[in-house]
Amino acid sequence: MSVLALAAVGGDHLYVYAVEHYSAIPTIGTLFLVNAIGGFALAAALLVPLRALASRSRAAQLTVGLAGAGMALAGGALAALLVSESTPLFGFMEMGYRTSILIAMISEVTAIVALLILVAGTIHSAGGSRHSTRARLGGPRLIPVPGELSKHEPEDR
Repeated sequence: MSVLALAAVGGDHLYVYAVEHYSAIPTIGTLFLVNAIGGFALAAALLVPLRALASRSRAAQLTVGLAGAGMALAGGALAALLVSESTPLFGFMEMGYRTSILIAMISEVTAIVALLILVAGTIHSAGGSRHSTRARLGGPRLIPVPGELSKHEPEDR
């Protein structure tokens, strides 16, 4: 679902850039093209079988990183759209809710939710307690729990 939603974000931005001629709008046109490329690239990267190419913890780190980048891309696009509906953004202001804007809003919200679910599932599948999951994903152990270090030592170090 997250891959399809990111591809939809990219596809909608490419459509608006090429078919609705946003390519002619200074700055905004370039941003639409960058968003399209980013959406497609992140969707493709999430299709890569990371577990076959990297250790379990490294694959989880990469997946969480890619999902974070996808959420930033979709969230940034949604925020920019909402701003441009009420005030000029780089000298450009959207008017009304035509089909491509509705598709953008739906795909961006769907991408954010699907990527949050992906992150939660990735962290859960990394296994272990809250502290050992942080360690497996590269985060610090702020409060060691007595006896936990020996039980949940990360496998990949």
